[in-house]
Amino acid sequence: MSGLPAIALNFVPKEYIPFLNKEESFATTSSSNNMSVTTLIMNLINLVVCFGAMYYAFKCGGKFLDVLGACCCSFCYLAYRLAVGCPVVVQQQISTM
Repeated sequence: MSGLPAIALNFVPKEYIPFLNKEESFATTSSSNNMSVTTLIMNLINLVVCFGAMYYAFKCGGKFLDVLGACCCSFCYLAYRLAVGCPVVVQQQISTM
């Protein structure tokens, strides 16, 4: 009847059994080997933005949340870093006389 063992069909409601025998058909509009120019350009832009976000994440201290933000949402993190900038670390010099 279907790919399920006979004992498993005892636990399936009778209304669902006709659906178990149907084959799924996936419609494809283009070949998976064929990449359009738009997809290529968007992938390149995404790659450049991702590298830029990772650069700013490590340039600005490389804290965990900075790296996580750069990985998860590169566009937002890059816009944030370009607007706010890196925090400036102030060092005090102690002079001994």
